[in-house]
Amino acid sequence: MSGKLVPRRGRRLGAAWLFICLGFFLARGFGLFAQTGVELAAPVTVSADTRTADGRAVSERDFRARHYLGVYLDGERRAGPLDPQGVEYIELWIQIFWGEPTLAQHERFAALGRELIKDRMDRHDAILLQALANEMLVPADDKRLAMLELIVRKYSNSTHSPYARFCALAVLAAELPQTSDRVRRLDTEGLSLLRRAIEIGDLPPSDQEILADNLLINRWGGRLVRRRAKEVHAVFAEAGREWAWLATLLEGEVHRRKAWDARGQGWASTMTGQGWRVFETENDLAELAFERAWQLDATKPLAAARLIAVNMGQSDRAGMRLWFERALAAQIDHPQSWRAYKQALAPRWLGSREALLALADAAIATGRFDSEAPRMALKIFDDYGEELGMPADHRVFGREDVWPRVSRLFEGYLATDLPDTARARWQSDYARAAHAAGRPEVTQAQLDALGGRPIPPRMWDWNRDFSDMAQATASNKAPVLEIK
Repeated sequence: MSGKLVPRRGRRLGAAWLFICLGFFLARGFGLFAQTGVELAAPVTVSADTRTADGRAVSERDFRARHYLGVYLDGERRAGPLDPQGVEYIELWIQIFWGEPTLAQHERFAALGRELIKDRMDRHDAILLQALANEMLVPADDKRLAMLELIVRKYSNSTHSPYARFCALAVLAAELPQTSDRVRRLDTEGLSLLRRAIEIGDLPPSDQEILADNLLINRWGGRLVRRRAKEVHAVFAEAGREWAWLATLLEGEVHRRKAWDARGQGWASTMTGQGWRVFETENDLAELAFERAWQLDATKPLAAARLIAVNMGQSDRAGMRLWFERALAAQIDHPQSWRAYKQALAPRWLGSREALLALADAAIATGRFDSEAPRMALKIFDDYGEELGMPADHRVFGREDVWPRVSRLFEGYLATDLPDTARARWQSDYARAAHAAGRPEVTQAQLDALGGRPIPPRMWDWNRDFSDMAQATASNKAPVLEIK
């Protein structure tokens, strides 16, 4: 799409849809279509001043400080006495998840958290419990569920921030059977609190981008939107013109989910004629809404990211690339944009294994080692490994066609003038990547540079346990995987 708000026409498959699909796949199978998608993985347009995730981190921390730390410090809104350790823990929680924490902060966060949860849990304020109920501290599902239930009970009839209370209900609902009466009641109460938060100014319009991520990207918010998409959209549609961007984005999301519910994730040949008609109609409506959202504010990348998937569903290669470029112009390391585009370049869609490697090269070639953009290549390599049938434990990093790229990525970060905490994180991740790749000499070199004390991994970056990494040495070097 060129950006014009014009619905797509003339794409209805009608009665001949099955023959078209079968013809396409037969032709592809016999090599009649030479496109591999590599041309779509050309280097991206890079600007030195494009926003990064680190640039957004300040507003992310301010948001949590306002809704959690500020409320906990407010004696009129806090239930019970102020606990200095509670204040310290909430401050650390914000820094660990939305900042660049030091090793000492990681260690204090873990130790203080263990100390706080070993006491009687019901003595803590709900705000503190909400910070404690993170998956790093309480990974066991049953223990975490008990904490979430306690938080909801403590929030009942409280004067806490309505947004924090809304989050507690939505997080709990995400862990329960999705069609249960209990979840329906939690959703109804939560949506009422969300409206209240907007009405009293607890959530100003300047929070729209963070709210969009919470509702559409985070697991608990995504599940709420899947269950009650129209009602969530109505909350913001009725909130006034200042909320138009988020309301329009959610309108597109309502249609997007309807389209993909009809489409499914399988091959096109598995779809029925009715499924195609619903998919195309809803995909058109989603496209119109997401384009309006982008026109309302092109500095926010999420609408453009959604349009990558919309154009993928329409097999519009030029449109995919256009919206990928527009998304990165708003934020060079926007994870959802890179994720949507690498999905589009997978073999089952419009790409190939070669296209995935080319996209990884494009990520590294951005040269924006002040951002997470080059790091996006690691997730692309994981997808490449999946296409090869390899385990999802980052072992693919050790392939001869992957490891030089991984090495180039991390060497690029370490050659950049970075703050000490950021440098330590990249050295720690280099050690982890090398360990997964079977390169113990590189692992050892990075651990030595860190004094044997790596920064703990971020949960969302890795799919494996690295507790044995410190034992890696050059003497037990694993064989490099050969290309098959």
